[in-house]
Amino acid sequence: MNPYNNSFKIKVSPVTTTQILLRRALIKQMHNKNINQIEVTSLCQQANVARNTFYSHYQNIDDLLNEIENTIVSDLFNINLDIMDSTIEEANELNFYQKTLDYVSENKTELNVLLQIQPSIRFLKKMKDSIKYQLVERMKHTHRQQSDLKLDIAASATVSSLIYSLDYQNEVTLQEASELISEVLKHF
Repeated sequence: MNPYNNSFKIKVSPVTTTQILLRRALIKQMHNKNINQIEVTSLCQQANVARNTFYSHYQNIDDLLNEIENTIVSDLFNINLDIMDSTIEEANELNFYQKTLDYVSENKTELNVLLQIQPSIRFLKKMKDSIKYQLVERMKHTHRQQSDLKLDIAASATVSSLIYSLDYQNEVTLQEASELISEVLKHF
């Protein structure tokens, strides 16, 4: 059994237009304010949503933030499902990483807030556990076993590469990223 099963069990429900507006407003406010300083009233004003509507979806601001985190982790998990069943040996076989880079580009604002402006230990743990889950599943196909330390290092490196790509998105080619990722994956 995969010890990181909880990351696979992250459930993301369909969101309404109102929830999207609240998500955008929270991310925008997190650019300028600490999460603990953001009030439901100001968030609702910015999103042009009634307070009662906010509370019909969320218990508090952290609940909304948790939903944003879960969506990103789930999206990235689903984009990279190929990694669990692959026996990738060459960088040119890693075209599916383009999907990840596209996702990072499309969600740069959210990822920048959650990974750089106001990094959350909870979000980082979710991301790393999701990556570890996929690596453990991959190891089932390669018949290799790795220590938790090696898995954590690989997951940390992956998250670091996402942060790096946020800062230097136009300076790293897909080929360069694929070659590095291929080198790491050869050990799993």
